[in-house]
Amino acid sequence: MAPEEPLELEAVPEESRRKVESLLREARQQGDLQRLTARSVAIASGKGGVGKTITAVNLALYYCQCGLRVALVDLDPLSDVASLLDLAESESALSAERLSAAGKRLADFTLNIFGKMDLLFPAPKLGKGESLLLLELIYRRFASELAQSYDLVIFDLPAGSGYEENLAFLPFMKTLVLVTNPEPTAHAAAGAYMRRLFALYPGRDVQLWHNRFVPEAPPGFNPTDVTGNYNRNVPEELRLGPGQTARVADLAFVPEDPALNLLRGEPSARRNAQRFLLDSLQYLLESHLSRLAADLPLPRALPPLLVGYLCRHRRVEDPQEYLERLGEYLATLAGRPAEDRESPGGPAAPAFSPSERQACLRLIELARRDPLRLALVKVIRLLEDALQHRGLPQGLAGGPADRSLDHELGRLLVALNRLASRERALVNPGGVLLFYFALYKLLRSDTVVRLVAGLVPRRRNSRGQSVRDRRRQIRSLLEKDPAYRARYLKLVRLLAPVVFRQISTVVRALHLERLLFRDSSGGPLRDAYVKLLTSFLHDTAYGGLSVVVGFPYRNAAAAFRQGAERLQASLAGD
Repeated sequence: MAPEEPLELEAVPEESRRKVESLLREARQQGDLQRLTARSVAIASGKGGVGKTITAVNLALYYCQCGLRVALVDLDPLSDVASLLDLAESESALSAERLSAAGKRLADFTLNIFGKMDLLFPAPKLGKGESLLLLELIYRRFASELAQSYDLVIFDLPAGSGYEENLAFLPFMKTLVLVTNPEPTAHAAAGAYMRRLFALYPGRDVQLWHNRFVPEAPPGFNPTDVTGNYNRNVPEELRLGPGQTARVADLAFVPEDPALNLLRGEPSARRNAQRFLLDSLQYLLESHLSRLAADLPLPRALPPLLVGYLCRHRRVEDPQEYLERLGEYLATLAGRPAEDRESPGGPAAPAFSPSERQACLRLIELARRDPLRLALVKVIRLLEDALQHRGLPQGLAGGPADRSLDHELGRLLVALNRLASRERALVNPGGVLLFYFALYKLLRSDTVVRLVAGLVPRRRNSRGQSVRDRRRQIRSLLEKDPAYRARYLKLVRLLAPVVFRQISTVVRALHLERLLFRDSSGGPLRDAYVKLLTSFLHDTAYGGLSVVVGFPYRNAAAAFRQGAERLQASLAGD
């Protein structure tokens, strides 16, 4: 897919430029304004829909949980901050305040969300000229109060590169975080944003936040190389120069995670059990392929890339053709444009040395014929199909699709139990799969499903409807609500014995004794199963909030936390 044509640089209104320059001159003389700038972060994006506001809100929540006093400034007229934080309708009345109203205090434009986190200027739409009015309000009237009240101020800027609405704020920011996705139009928009940014502020640094990141991409597109993808698809006069690209750094690569998706809405224990089964199977597949690749004579960096590719591209028919596609993918990751991979007048330059090629073909051939890989791939496809049918009633269970999935999962567990006698590395992942299979079977019970659903607090909306109290849930994640914890532990104590019996039943029925977690005396390792159960209940109750705090073991949450820590370190540096 060709990226969108970048827009030509727009002229900056002279009056707007003068206002910004006047504020900047004051900044050089006022200590409070300088202190505020030193703790200000801008979250921007070249286009909408890449997760900019989700990133801004989650950064605010993360730093709030770390004990910082955080202000989130809502500048995006299309922002869904209110939906993300589940703000009641009455609280959004703040947005009706006119920014030009005389005598207003900062408190008049402030909404406390949680203990140390405030939402400032929550306006669903700013009128013409109001963005600069807001800029003056922040940095002329409230700079001192903001500097004294907050350790960190996060600005959720509108998507795009308009001057008054976006770029005019950047001289007052210590750090700019540019959010993008691994797809051509998002990279094209990010590149166009940077081109205009550098034209106005040549010395500005940019930190890229790769949201919903996947290491896969169309041919010729490197998902990690935003500036390279942009430059390859625009005329030479529109490209970013070497000095500009040197000012761009990667801050975070946060993978897609359905459990953290706001669009999931109401939690579903049955669907979440399927997701946990799928995660377990994908981990098993990756681990098994890694063992197949372990003894092959390949450079250290190559096996993880091969294994990742085999996990994502599970259909292997012609090994030679598969290897060619793999070579194209690796060449793209290495930043070699298609034209550079062609020898003049001849075939494509080789992606592998002769010995590497033979080793890769050996791995592909092993994977193509391996019975365990084939069994894993079959069940993964069944689960992916089940999860894609979102429109089916959640209360229905035990239909033909469920019976087919039960049958194939049972066969796979029997095979894992047999292989575990000589491959001890299969015991732990096989045991985890056994647990989630038993839990998945247990959740056929409507009574158990209702008990799990009882963990989710409810409230009445303005129409009198019972809806999920998402704000209360986010608050309990941040502040460790003791009432919720008591209810949560009560459910764990109630369900744990039932889960133990279910696991024992499955083990006896399928003879899976080698996959049972055992303690030193040979009995079931109950602590391990309780830990798995509590993790599942927590994930099910809080999934779909679009927040990463409170999910320490999920890949997306871990990647987000690393990015947030790097951002904090950059703010602390000179």
